[in-house]
Amino acid sequence: MPIVATRVRASVVVSYVAFALTGVSASVGAVVLPAQIVDYRVDRATIGLTFFTFSAAFFLAGATTGWLMERLGTRRALVVGSVAYVAGVLAVASRPSFAVLVALQLLTGYGTGIVESVLQAHLAGLPAQTARLNLLHGFFGVGALVGPLLATWILARTEWTVVWLVLGLASVPIAVAYAVTFPGRAAPRAVPDGP
Repeated sequence: MPIVATRVRASVVVSYVAFALTGVSASVGAVVLPAQIVDYRVDRATIGLTFFTFSAAFFLAGATTGWLMERLGTRRALVVGSVAYVAGVLAVASRPSFAVLVALQLLTGYGTGIVESVLQAHLAGLPAQTARLNLLHGFFGVGALVGPLLATWILARTEWTVVWLVLGLASVPIAVAYAVTFPGRAAPRAVPDGP
């Protein structure tokens, strides 16, 4: 099997694992939210600032991913997004002040948005992209199903910060896998003639 085909397959598998982990990350928030409200002594409206900030950063990531991929390439854009996410969740795991917790959502939201967008762009440029993108989102769903169970299991044994510590540490090998398996630049796509 040629090396290029092996790298493509490896990048597809890494994409699926990363999207499953993204699903876990997206779904644990609802489980840790009550513990955060108690720990920070804030009400639901105030804790909602974390969702707003994360969403704004996620939107910004979607708006800048194309530019980032043009400047850095696929591999580096994924590493940048992953490092932003890992740094953000590990900082959240340190139980910062509430103001810093809200600010860290900018980092985690941007990192998550970059990773999701670049992975989807990568798979969209490969053969059989429809099936691959469908599976990618299926893996997100699997992660979203597992996330609350994992968070509940962790919260029954320790503090909410450990949930984010586990996610941050689990994301480190994924960042390394991006650097090893993904191409520096996406192959140019053929542009069809006419409308």
